[in-house]
Parts: sequence; C-alpha cells; structure tokens
Amino acid sequence: MANKADWYRITMNAATKSADVYLYGVVGGYDWENDKFLDGAGFVSELNALDVDVINFRINSPGGSVAEGHAIHNALIRHKAQVITHVDALAASMASVIAMAGDEVHMAENATMMIHDPWSIVMGDSDELRKYADILDMMGEQIISGYQRHSNLDAADIRAMMSDETWMNADTAMEHGFATHIDGAMQIAANISDKLTFSKMPDAIRPNQTKDKAMPKDTPTIDPEALKVAVDAALEDITAENTGLVAQVAERDATIAALTTEAESLTAQATAATEKLEAETTAHEAAKGRLAALTGGLKQNPDNDEPKGDAVAAFNAACADVVDDRKCTQVVAVHAVMKEQPQVYAAYIESVNHRD
Repeated sequence: MANKADWYRITMNAATKSADVYLYGVVGGYDWENDKFLDGAGFVSELNALDVDVINFRINSPGGSVAEGHAIHNALIRHKAQVITHVDALAASMASVIAMAGDEVHMAENATMMIHDPWSIVMGDSDELRKYADILDMMGEQIISGYQRHSNLDAADIRAMMSDETWMNADTAMEHGFATHIDGAMQIAANISDKLTFSKMPDAIRPNQTKDKAMPKDTPTIDPEALKVAVDAALEDITAENTGLVAQVAERDATIAALTTEAESLTAQATAATEKLEAETTAHEAAKGRLAALTGGLKQNPDNDEPKGDAVAAFNAACADVVDDRKCTQVVAVHAVMKEQPQVYAAYIESVNHRD
C-alpha cells in the first residue's frame, strides 16, 4: 500500500504479513516550512485498514500537531497487530509520544529523542490567552500519560524534563524507560528544519550548523609570489598547447583591422564623391540658366547677326558646361551661319518666335 503523502509511507510484506510504516516528516496539521496542511486523518484511516500481524513503525520526525499525533498514537495502541516503533534518527516533540505507542520501542544507538511542553501560536485578548494556557496544560498532562506507558519515571519527573526541553540519546532514553531496545546505528540524518526553534537542540543534529574553530597551527600558508609564478607557468603551458588557436585569433584580429581600415577609406571616398556630385549638379544648373538667358537674348534680337565678343565667349562657356543640352547644339549651329547666310538666320529666328 503506497501513499502520495510525502511525510509518511506504508509498504506491505505479504510473505511475513507485516507492514513497514515510515513517519519521516512533520506530524499532521500544518507544515510551516512547506506552507501546507498535512492529512493526519487519512494516515489514521490507512493504519486502521492494515490487515497484518506486525507493524514496524519507523520514525524520523521533529514532531507536529498534538491532536493528530494523539490520533496516530491511539490508532497504533488499538490496532490488533504487534506494534514495534523504531526511532531511526529523531523522535522529537509529538513524534516521541507516538513512539510510546509501540509494544516495543527501539532506538538506533545514534538516534535522539526529545520531550518538551506543548506550545502554540495564539492571538487574542488576555482572557483568550489564559484559556489557551489552560488548554496547553491539559495537553501536557495527556502527553505525560503517553510517556508513562513505558517510562519508569513518575509524572512530576517527566513534567520537569518536559519543562526543561530534554534531549536524550539512546542510553538515556533506555535508562528512563522511554526505549525498550537499542539497535545498531543508522546512517540517516535527523529530519529537522533550520526553521524550528528548539532552544536546547544538540549541535550534533542542528541543521546548517557552523562552528567557529581555531585554525590549526600547522595549517600551511600561501606564498603570494610562489602562487604568481605557478599561475604564470600554467598560462604559458596553456598558450603552448594552443599555439594554433592563438595564431588563428591573431590572424582574425588582423583581418578585422584591415577590413575596418578599408571600410573607413571607402566611406571617405563615398563622401568625397557625393560632395563632388553635388557641386557639379549646382554648376550644371547654373550653366543651364545662363544658356537659357543667352538663347532668349538671341530670340529677342533677330537683327543682331554678330553678337559682341564677350556675349559669344559667355555663350561658349555655358555651352561647354552643358555639352549635352540640345538647345546649346542648335544655337552653335546658328552661330556658324549667322555671317554667311543672314537670311537663313533670320528665317530661323522667325520660326523660333512663331513656335514659342
């Protein structure tokens, strides 16, 4: 029989008609560390349903809910099977009460048991707090009754041990009757959270325990200079082992530098070409303007068959700047015939005037 709960597990052995029950976690109630409720009622139902002759109830628990702990304790006492409880590593607080439900109580020789007064977190006024203090006292008496199932101590002595938060190894538990047998050591860590605040927890089982210890006198010291030499030597070895890779990296860096230089040169050339093109475009537009003005002057003065030298020079300069302009070519042809064939020139001017 398996259970999905992570704080207990039940396995059956049909051949021996026995069951192994593992209580390895917080006992029912609310698990503060993992922020969830634990179903103690379901655990008791599974215990009651076991049809076996022997139950080996193995414990490694920091305790938990008093009410649900008592329910488990009573279910084990009522069960028809022989119940043998085993403290594998830790039976603290309510888990120690559950251990008392066994017909036999076995402790591993390296296990620990702890008993203390019940405690709780309560909110309310002074009357509410007094009422709950009485409830805690009643719970304490119930717990003492559970311990007296096996302990050879009287109620007053047990009450004093609980008030003092008493931690017991296997020998001490055996001496006071909290255990009936001591078994061999088990290599299991105590199931206890560092969030629990037991005031007298032994250092041996305290989680995340750090101890201040003086450094041994024979601890070797580190020579910084020797360390630097060793590191430099190691770097040289690594470089020697990766000569090819180093060369590849250097070649790549050189290629990147060359490409960067080439890209900068091309960018400069492109910038210069753009500036030159802009200047030539501006000059071209200016020449076209001058040519248009000269052409218009010729059209308006058809009788002037011999333009002055400076006008001809200006026209030729404009024409040279706009060599692809169709009008320029036409006017050059007109100049060629102005002196030789004035009639043809006059006819041309007339046709231009009529066309416009």
